[in-house]
Amino acid sequence: MKKRLLAILLTLGLLIPSITSAKTYDLSDYNVTDLKEAIADSGLDVDAGSFKNSDDKEVTLYLFRGKTCGYCHKLITWLATDIVPTYGDKINIKTFEVWNDSDNASLMDDVAALFDEEANGVPYLVIGDKTYVGFSESIKNNIKEGIENLLNAQEKFDVIYSLNGGATPKKADKQTAAIVILAILVLLVLALVVYSIAGAKKEDEDTKEEKEEKTLEETKPVEEVKKVETKKASTKKTTTKKTTAKKTAAKKTSTKKSSTKKKSTK
Repeated sequence: MKKRLLAILLTLGLLIPSITSAKTYDLSDYNVTDLKEAIADSGLDVDAGSFKNSDDKEVTLYLFRGKTCGYCHKLITWLATDIVPTYGDKINIKTFEVWNDSDNASLMDDVAALFDEEANGVPYLVIGDKTYVGFSESIKNNIKEGIENLLNAQEKFDVIYSLNGGATPKKADKQTAAIVILAILVLLVLALVVYSIAGAKKEDEDTKEEKEEKTLEETKPVEEVKKVETKKASTKKTTTKKTTAKKTAAKKTSTKKSSTKKKSTK
């Protein structure tokens, strides 16, 4: 019982760190800018109209950029003047400046690692499960095709969602995950307590049964010995009675013979 309990505790000890140490990605922990903020941060004279991000939109594009990167500026301008007028009501565009923000740069590395890539340059654009590095005329059609495919997909892949192992990247979900983990740990502890109590009870019952069996085993020979001794005593008593009776009969016979002899002599 003790060995089983120790094994369970050791297993929990191995599982708990892996559960609690799992990294989560909450975008509120990063310096995220929308398209208009990226335009202003880059010092560009471009108008994105009334475009803004919204939770009601279908998909999100993630752009990792450098503040003074010329190719990033060209991509941002093209997104504002070409992509937004066509898809602006269906897409969000979230950008991350990585040249001056180490946390954003780390996020870009983790995103690239998810696709078995190395983020060696910017702009690094993620649309669904596709990535696009750099910017040129030839890549425009590929980006448009990527947006169309993501909008038409039944399961719309989101890289941040995927990085969180399927958990929505929000603080509320982070707290929910912590509560779930805590609840699991509490249930496991309760299960261990119940298991321990049940095991202890079973051990007591087993011990009681063993004691009763041992007592029966010890008592049985004593009772058998007593029966044998009683039987021997009874047999000995009977034998003694028979012997005494024989002696008495023999004595009477001898006395009778002696008396007869005396009579004959006279």
